[in-house]
Amino acid sequence: MSWKEAAVFAIVSGAIMGVARMVAQKQAAHFYTKSAGHPPEALKADLQGKAKAK
Repeated sequence: MSWKEAAVFAIVSGAIMGVARMVAQKQAAHFYTKSAGHPPEALKADLQGKAKAK
């Protein structure tokens, strides 16, 4: 395996892991919101911060 192939593999696998982590966190927040009736505290704070920025 050449350095170029190794670099491409590392970049692609890192991107795939990043997307998988994002999807898992989004699904976990959705499940929490559905079962608890409100979004997690960290997500609430993030949503409020984005609303103030607009």
